[in-house]
This record gives sequence, structure tokens and C-alpha cells, in this order.
Amino acid sequence: HYPITIDQRLSINAKLAAGSGGGGNVDTGGGLILSPTLGLEYQLSDHIAVEADGSYLTAPEGDFNNKILTLALKYYFQNPIDNGAKAERDNLRLRLSNETYFDPQSKTGATNPNMQLMNLNVDYWLTRHWYITGQTAFAYKGLRTGGYFSGLIGPGVQWPLCKKLSLYAEALVGTAGGAGLDISEGALAEPVVGINYQIITDI
Repeated sequence: HYPITIDQRLSINAKLAAGSGGGGNVDTGGGLILSPTLGLEYQLSDHIAVEADGSYLTAPEGDFNNKILTLALKYYFQNPIDNGAKAERDNLRLRLSNETYFDPQSKTGATNPNMQLMNLNVDYWLTRHWYITGQTAFAYKGLRTGGYFSGLIGPGVQWPLCKKLSLYAEALVGTAGGAGLDISEGALAEPVVGINYQIITDI
């Protein structure tokens, strides 16, 4: 996001998105989709802006390619430099991770190769040790797994073992579907236990 006028109302926006897609007899291969985007945004007021974008959507492992035009009306809830916003951000944590499903089974009973998923977790800290987490995950690699997507939410607890090392546990529930996997009605439960090592203490 880069302003190009003196009053900073007109800006250039550049984005690169990655995700998962499939279904509808569209050939997306293993499901990985990339979408570079370039556009212009005009700030109408402190909170409202309009944006026009041009994107190119492509599936590197399939034959699906498409051009996209997007028109958007945007609302900014709060100036990011406000102290109130900073205090709110101090309670939030973002986590990006890779998850592997070993030998996922299809509805037909066939066993698929290992499936790779990209996960994004948003944590909201309730106390020093307890937090609520929401997780979204999508498959980007694995035969016949294109379009698999899951959404989970639940409580988590993190307990420090030493200055940089901590133990954590989560109890997640939610739904998932796609790629013909044998998930019945889509309900999922995922208990998690892990170890964190904090490489950088202050950013």
C-alpha cells in the first residue's frame, strides 16, 4: 500500500495471495492457487475508501488460469497508529504453519498420498497463559486434495518451561470438507500438544 499523491488519498496496492481451490471440474492439480494483484485505492474519508484491482489467478499444478477485475468499497475501523489499536494488537498473535495429513482416506476407501496444508491461526490472549484461537487451513499439495478446507476454534494454554521454551495445548473443534475425503458431515475435533521455541523475544 503506497500513497502516490501529496494528500495521500490515492494509493497503489500490490498483493500476492496463495490459497487452495478445486471442484466444479476445474483443473487445479493438487489445489494450490496463486493470485498476484495490482490496483488503485482512493480514500474518500478517514474511514471509507474505494478500490479497483486487476488480478491473475493461476494453478501452478493444473491448467486453470483466469483474469479477475475487482471493485471494492472499504471501511477502516481505526487508524493503526492509534494507541487503542496498539493495545488491542498486544493481545493478538498470528501463527503461520504447515500441517501434514498422513495417508488421508477418501470416501471410496482409497488412501491418498500425504496431504500438505497451510494453516493460519489468530490467537487472542485472555490471561498470561490462556488464549482463544481460530484456525483456518487449506490443502496446497497432494493428489486429489484440491479444494480441501477446514475452520477450527477452541481454547489454548501456554506454559513457559524456560525463557524461550514453552509447552502448549489446544482443544479445537470445527468443520472441514472438500477433495472427497471421508469426513462424513464435516465435523472435526483436533486436540493439539506442542512446544514453542521463541527465536526473537522483541520485534
